[in-house]
Amino acid sequence: AQFLKALTYMNMREYPLAAVEFQILRKDYPTSPRVEDALFHEGEAYLEQVGAIERDITGAYEARLQFLKFSQEYPNSKHMPQVLAYMQEISDLMVWKRLEQVKVYRQLGRHEAAGIVLDHLLKDEAGSTLIPEVLWERAAVARKLEDIDDEAEMYERLIDSFPETDYGKNARDRLAKIDAAESAAYLDEEQ
Repeated sequence: AQFLKALTYMNMREYPLAAVEFQILRKDYPTSPRVEDALFHEGEAYLEQVGAIERDITGAYEARLQFLKFSQEYPNSKHMPQVLAYMQEISDLMVWKRLEQVKVYRQLGRHEAAGIVLDHLLKDEAGSTLIPEVLWERAAVARKLEDIDDEAEMYERLIDSFPETDYGKNARDRLAKIDAAESAAYLDEEQ
């Protein structure tokens, strides 16, 4: 009955109530055959609470925690393919949200702050499908900060990890320009 009540809340789009009901089922009936499904759907309920990019993404953090717990407790579950897809979606959402923040920092000329956010993304969200864009943005920030070594490193990472993307192809061109400029500067020093 508890499980059906929670599913009813899900169907009504009452996601916070559904999450609570799934949690009650897991806590009060830990030996129920529905515990695995309850944990999975609890994560879905948290994820469904996340709205547009402008909104708070706390639900995505909660969903991630639930799905991580689920994957540890039920690694062979029939829900694992969907859990992995949700985890990818959450990672991309986190990156997308932070890229919007980076745009604001760049517009304000706060390039150091943009660089810090991008560095955290590269560390914390390495599995996101948006990492090529993060690397490209990080290279642009390095260029604004006149840090040629960091800029070149980002382009090299793009070329190595994402050679077939537009970012990878454009990185080859940018890296060639950096190399040409460094060679020209070296030759000028020699004269």
